[in-house]
Formats: sequence, C-alpha cells, structure tokens
Amino acid sequence: MAPGWCGDGIVPLPLTLGPLTTSSAALASAFRMGKGRQARPALPPAPAQPLEVWSYEASPFCRVVRERLCELELAHKVVTVARGSAKREKLVELAGKMQVPYLVDPNTGTQMFESADINAYLDRTYGPGSNGASAAAVVEPPAQEAAEETTQGSKAGTQTVTVEAELLDKASFAEDNNR
Repeated sequence: MAPGWCGDGIVPLPLTLGPLTTSSAALASAFRMGKGRQARPALPPAPAQPLEVWSYEASPFCRVVRERLCELELAHKVVTVARGSAKREKLVELAGKMQVPYLVDPNTGTQMFESADINAYLDRTYGPGSNGASAAAVVEPPAQEAAEETTQGSKAGTQTVTVEAELLDKASFAEDNNR
C-alpha cells in the first residue's frame, strides 16, 4: 500500500456501481431541491482564511450549512464530531457546550451556533452584494483619516460594535407599543 493511503484498498460494493452510486447520492439532495449543487452568481472575493464548521454527517442542520458554504464557494474545514468522537470534548472547551453546527470564522472573529443564524451570517458576510470582508458595521473614519483618504485614495474601515439587547415577552412588548 502506498504511503498516505488509508484502509485495505478494497472499494465497498455500493461505491463500485458507477452511475447508480452517483444517482443514489443525488437522491439525498432531491428533497432539498438541488441546494448546495450550484454556486451563486456575483460572489465577492473569497475570504483570506478558510472557515471552520464543527459538524457531523447525519445532522440535517449541519447539512444545510455545508450546502450554503458550497453555494458561496467558501473554503472551509469540517471538524467531524460524531457521537463517540473525542473531538466533542474539544468543541465543548471551545464553545461551552456540545451543539452542532458550530461555525468559526477567523476572518471576522465570529463564532456561532444555529444553522439558520449561520446561513444568514454567511449570506450577509460572503453572499452576493456583500463586500466579503466583514459582517462588522462600517464606521465613518475620523476627520483626520477622512482627509488622508482623499489624498491617498480609498481606505476601507470596519469596527466591531457590541450591542446589548433585552428580550421581551409578548405581553411586555404589547404594553410598550400601546403607550
């Protein structure tokens, strides 16, 4: 066996069936109407560093995130944390709990759970119409930097803004709006 190869070299029967294997693999995506099979048009430049997704294959929530990463043509590393994996402890150390999918974006410093939130973040940050650089709010440069900008050309400036929010129950919300 050649160095770097794993396994015994025997291809499992289901993977030797050529077009039937490809068709059966496509069947898994049939119910998702082709999600993850085609890149989106007019994408911004790719981020400098690959994203990291903590996931496991059988999770439908992880699947939709992996599909979006493919649609946006984003380089990413998948860290598999299937049941029984020692990597689950590493995820708990990193994120504080065992939940997937979990996204780590070293380009913006973002770390988050929840597939819907992750996909919204990916669209906002790296989807068509975004600048592909950051999900952070763009802040106007101070007057001195603005003056330098006009003489030296364009500068892009971003700043991360922390916002405190309070969740209200429906009764409190209705009461506040009726005032």
